[in-house]
Amino acid sequence: MGQNSPITQIACSHCGEPCLEEQIIENDQHFCCTGCQTVYHILKDNGLGDFYHLDSAAGQSQRNKSTDFSWLSQPELQAPFIQFQDDTHTRVQLELPDIHCTSCIWLLEHLNRLHQGVSSVQVNFGLRRATILFRHERISLLELSELLAKIGYPPLYRSDHEKEKAPVNRRLIYQIGLAGFVFGNIMLFSFPEYLGLGIDLAGERFEQLFGYLNLVLIIPVLLYSGRDYLLAAYRALRRGVATVDLPISLGIIALFGRSAYEVLSQTGPGYFDSLAGLLFFLLIGKWFQNRTFSRLSFDRDYRAYFPVAARKIEVDGQLSPVALEKIQIGDRLQLRPGDLIPVDGVLS
Repeated sequence: MGQNSPITQIACSHCGEPCLEEQIIENDQHFCCTGCQTVYHILKDNGLGDFYHLDSAAGQSQRNKSTDFSWLSQPELQAPFIQFQDDTHTRVQLELPDIHCTSCIWLLEHLNRLHQGVSSVQVNFGLRRATILFRHERISLLELSELLAKIGYPPLYRSDHEKEKAPVNRRLIYQIGLAGFVFGNIMLFSFPEYLGLGIDLAGERFEQLFGYLNLVLIIPVLLYSGRDYLLAAYRALRRGVATVDLPISLGIIALFGRSAYEVLSQTGPGYFDSLAGLLFFLLIGKWFQNRTFSRLSFDRDYRAYFPVAARKIEVDGQLSPVALEKIQIGDRLQLRPGDLIPVDGVLS
């Protein structure tokens, strides 16, 4: 029984994926779909052929990438996505989830060679976002979105409630500021102890004078900046649970108690600098942790899957884009294959 010869899979000249379902051959170039063929010609015709030399899998497959941006023709619908606009220029920040390599960054930053209306593009690879400055007299936001979709980077528009940034924890910032301010001043007041200066000043030693000043400074830090750790440990103990806040609180109380005893009994300068530094760096770590969690948060409610606008069928049969929050009972909407149903209704 003879062996079957292996099937040779031809890779698409644009996206690099195998041409399985269909194959378009043009001038010894193979494409998996007409979308990839179109993007290939756009880049070649505009002198951006170096795009394919930057990465072995530079392109994105254009199969099944049809996105409707017609709703961007309405100024009131595109206004929430505009960061800045004057008489000539408009700046937007768009989410481009298909960014995946350095070739994508190179192509997007050379977007002005594909259309002269684009002034500049700055890409944030980590967030998959691009800040684009364009001349709205030459290219509209609708045309810009269609251009990005045509080259394989359709922007993802999300409604206002989805784009809301995590609220800034101003209280944590104030706690860090207070702890940092006191930490720096206590370090300055502790220089006599660091340098061993025992010089009298009006009958008092430097160490004793600055020791009392440090005690006064550390009290608001303990009550305000360290309050969260102490309360969290207390609540955990009431529930009979030991959390990470418990050893932190024990260390804070031990440092403060020992330092206060040494200063009041005039047996030493205490360890107020260590206590203020401990709280300061703990709070800095907490701030970084909050920022990391906010960047890695993928929690979305059901509204996150809805489009920004829908296509409303007017009385005369014409279609007009309408924001989801403006849809009323009795409105007729047009749904295309693959569209999500944004409201409760009857399909007909």
